[in-house]
Amino acid sequence: MQPPHLLLFLFLPILLPGMWADPEEPQVIQYLLTSLFANISSAEVSCVALVGDIAIFTLDPADWSIHFHWPWVSQAAAEDDGEKMMSQYKIALRNMIRFVHDTVQQTKQHYPLVVQFRAGCVLYPNTTSQGFLNVGWDGRDLVAFEVDKQGWEAQQSSQMAELVSKSLNRQKSLRILLEHLLSIWVCQSNFLTLKRYGKEILE
Repeated sequence: MQPPHLLLFLFLPILLPGMWADPEEPQVIQYLLTSLFANISSAEVSCVALVGDIAIFTLDPADWSIHFHWPWVSQAAAEDDGEKMMSQYKIALRNMIRFVHDTVQQTKQHYPLVVQFRAGCVLYPNTTSQGFLNVGWDGRDLVAFEVDKQGWEAQQSSQMAELVSKSLNRQKSLRILLEHLLSIWVCQSNFLTLKRYGKEILE
């Protein structure tokens, strides 16, 4: 089995090249996170963030530190309250890991397994935007967060998908937070700041 940081780059061929060259095309920022759960006591997490087809930062699976690929990305993060957001991501990762292990126990799943997250925003030429968050489990779509509805929906007919979506929908504070992050912070503040600082590279 390939290490999870290599699995991340399996996403890259599906991205549209030259996304920033044509102003009539939608622009996308996305965070691709892959977690390998070898057993009940381990989890290896990797993440890459992309604007269009340009990688802007990665997450080191060894210590969960962020490595910016461009100076302008760290400058944008500093302006856009990125430091505060980064201070909370480790808590979110720990909660995600705990949730996955609990789900495995409840649904009698088996290790090893891979959980993948794809989150981000599509910015359209008419300046409207749409946030998204999809979760995959061992290569299959499991659940998705519907930003407009502030709720999770199962993406397959299975006990696990129903259990996960119902469990996540009971967490009202999480749903409100995700709606804010995906529609306000990612789509508007974070995305627009990155575009401003990285204008020459992104075009």
